Amino acid sequence: MKYRKWNLLGVGLLSAAVLAGCGESKEEQARKAIAEGFSSAFAAAEASASAMANTPEGKLNEIDSYLTSELWNDGFVDVSWYISSGTSSTGDTMDIDFTIERLGQAVSKKAAYDSYVQGLDDSKYAAAKQTWLKLSPEIDRLYNQLKEKAPAANDASYSFDTGLYKQYSEAFTEEVEKLNN
Repeated sequence: MKYRKWNLLGVGLLSAAVLAGCGESKEEQARKAIAEGFSSAFAAAEASASAMANTPEGKLNEIDSYLTSELWNDGFVDVSWYISSGTSSTGDTMDIDFTIERLGQAVSKKAAYDSYVQGLDDSKYAAAKQTWLKLSPEIDRLYNQLKEKAPAANDASYSFDTGLYKQYSEAFTEEVEKLNN
């Protein structure tokens, strides 16, 4: 899909250059044509993305993005850094209770994703479903651990192992990419 956007953009720009031939000043024609080309290319890319979002592959992309941005980037990785360094993964001051609260909001979305993935066709989506069946309980395990006992900054005695989450989420990403190729 990424490549389609750029191909459409290229076609739009090429069309703009061709159309910039007569009437107003060439500079003004070129500007208008380029603007129209960009507009057309982005409209086509948005339409393509919208159509994709309504497919199982599009929904799986959404779930994959959720795993990376909401659970990992804004949650588990920051918690891991907080435990080892007392800061977020970017070195910023971090409120662990707020992070866990926000992570809880993200985890609450998982039930809908669980239902969606379970309802997918077994023949085409079996590998993604199998990976999700390993990943989903790991998300629950990590979040429940944090709810039961929030870690303290620089607490080497607090064990927060995200290895299985990373392994399963990377495998899920691979399966989603296979479905989109």
